[in-house]
Amino acid sequence: MVGKACRTCPGIAVRGSSQCARCGSGPRNQSAELARRALRRAVNRAGRARCAHCGLVHLAERIRVDHIVALADGGRDEPRNVQPLCVGCHQVKTREEEAVRVHRRARGT
Repeated sequence: MVGKACRTCPGIAVRGSSQCARCGSGPRNQSAELARRALRRAVNRAGRARCAHCGLVHLAERIRVDHIVALADGGRDEPRNVQPLCVGCHQVKTREEEAVRVHRRARGT
């Protein structure tokens, strides 16, 4: 059985991770992980957060920490590239990003 693809390169992700060993290590990724955790802790501490897309306040369990520019689209894994999104907005954004990627692949760009 082949593992899932790394989210940032063509490699194979480490089991239980979304990145391969090469992409999942290093000081840049560690600081980004700390930023994501800090945002998640802030949301959990407050018990709620405002979705950056729809602007509504949602309970913490309905908030996802999202990359503004997806890593798969060249976004950086850094604090200024993460935002809180509600589950619904996150699903819509993810589907739209994937549709754009599929379209780009079909055109070869």
